[in-house]
Amino acid sequence: WGEVATPVTPAMLTGKLDRFLYLVIHEDCHDQFELPYGIEEALCNLITFKAMAEFTEEKYGPYAREHRAIRRYAETQSRITRATITHYEQLATLYARYESKQISPDALLQERAAIFKLAAKPLAWTQGELNNVSIASNMTYSRHYPFLESVFDALGSDLARTVAFFRRVDRIKPSSVDVIKRHGIGGENSVEYIRAYESAVVETIRTALANETGVKS
Repeated sequence: WGEVATPVTPAMLTGKLDRFLYLVIHEDCHDQFELPYGIEEALCNLITFKAMAEFTEEKYGPYAREHRAIRRYAETQSRITRATITHYEQLATLYARYESKQISPDALLQERAAIFKLAAKPLAWTQGELNNVSIASNMTYSRHYPFLESVFDALGSDLARTVAFFRRVDRIKPSSVDVIKRHGIGGENSVEYIRAYESAVVETIRTALANETGVKS
């Protein structure tokens, strides 16, 4: 069973061990938190990658083929996350140039195609499949990942401590009503609200981490 009693599918059961473990742990993670979507997706990826490695080391042993494969999978996904941020920012810069009329529509399309071509391999996408929608979706899982991983490191790379820490953050985070009032936002259905809420939770994390470790992130 996955998140909110979602049944396991035959495709999932017959898939590779790495994908199976990823889905089980990641979706279970979502049942533990009620954080802003962009933060929770990145956090659940972080927890999943670390938990996958711990699980297979415990179950199969540190030198087992299964454990080595899972460690490679987790490390690869972490690299893809960072590559996603890099290429997304390149696209954002390109579109900003277009919006400010520094380049023509044709130049935009040509330069975007070049970025997608270079990004396909590091993002592990098949040539031609990468587009604005797919990279924007991946960015939801990536934007806050490096920061959250730095929190994991600051907590001694202790997975149990990290989960407990973020459950505490979840309890003390500002409410959506507080964020709306503070920023004078009309409602929750806007990019402005999403960004403001994520920023507010990031500040909550920084404060909580400083209180726990005595070190500002």
